[in-house]
Amino acid sequence: MARRPKGVQSYVNEAQVEAVIKENPGILYAVNISWSAGTIGDEVILRDGTGNTDRIIFRFRAPTAAGSFAAALPEVGKEFLTGLYLDLQTTGGSVFRVCVDYD
Repeated sequence: MARRPKGVQSYVNEAQVEAVIKENPGILYAVNISWSAGTIGDEVILRDGTGNTDRIIFRFRAPTAAGSFAAALPEVGKEFLTGLYLDLQTTGGSVFRVCVDYD
């Protein structure tokens, strides 16, 4: 897990909706995901921007119908240049809980 400087914010999404997390540049420090009732291959994608067609900077593909995952990001975090957008690509009843730490 990256070192988190003072002031890092946490975003939690349990609503199963895509969302703009931040509308300007910043650094992604951590991504933690848990899921249930899922379809193998459903995805959680973080994009550098504010929409679901912007550049992908993080992608997680569910390997099982349920589980949890903590991303191993570089120690200094991962930079995004224009914003941070959560894009959920699901085919059915997947229930994702996504926690993102960013600045």
